[in-house]
Amino acid sequence: MREMRLSRGLRHSLSGAAAALALTAAAVAPTPPPIRAAGETATRTAAWLPQPRPAYPGGPRAPLNRWLAAGERASQTLPRAHPRVLFIGDSITQWWGYWGRATWNRVFAPLGAYDDGVVGDTTSNVLARIEAGQLPPPGAAPPVVVLLIGTNDIGAGQPPSSVARGIEAVVAALQRDLPRSRIVVLGVLPRGVPGSGDRAAVAAVNAMLRGDRAPGLTYLDLAATLLRPDGSFRPGTMRPDLLHPAAGGYAGMAGPILAAVEEDLRGR
Repeated sequence: MREMRLSRGLRHSLSGAAAALALTAAAVAPTPPPIRAAGETATRTAAWLPQPRPAYPGGPRAPLNRWLAAGERASQTLPRAHPRVLFIGDSITQWWGYWGRATWNRVFAPLGAYDDGVVGDTTSNVLARIEAGQLPPPGAAPPVVVLLIGTNDIGAGQPPSSVARGIEAVVAALQRDLPRSRIVVLGVLPRGVPGSGDRAAVAAVNAMLRGDRAPGLTYLDLAATLLRPDGSFRPGTMRPDLLHPAAGGYAGMAGPILAAVEEDLRGR
């Protein structure tokens, strides 16, 4: 398990600066060209091909660059780790170590969990990590991998079909490199306000993911832990950016994730 330790200045910056909370892939990764449309003859680069990860503005001491550096260090260390449960994702995953720390320490740390979230990552960034060999070796493969990725692809303007293909490409890469690991794919979390384009895109991506069924693969939609029946967020579940979970959101998501993880661990 990796536990994040923040300086007082960084803690103040993250809690007081709205810009530090409004993360989208547009601020981190260049928007790749869209996938080939139906009937299009020209070959174009798929949005989910591995891409490098540029830094945020402001230099190495900028809060988001500190998170980025911490996430990269954790990913580079992962091949030498022996987690039983591996969480892979973007800032929503990485911030189990901040906004969700109490829940992480109580629920997932005792399982031998490892947080491999990197702020701002897209599906293509996660693919780049995998292609770079930043996974445990087969002999030390985690029994369960929990994957949450795709919201930054939506933030970068990728169409739902491309986002779903990106998530499927990550799953395929994990199945290739960690063939004995069971994979829990979390649906993209709701973002923004009811009726917004972001909400529609999330719903479309998750509808595509729900159709994926394979041995050792579980799909889990956590929207009900965050939303009221009218589609608004439950009090205390989200940060003001309506993108990142607050402490209450992490606490609510933990139960369903734990149930899925424990079922997979029993199935080993």
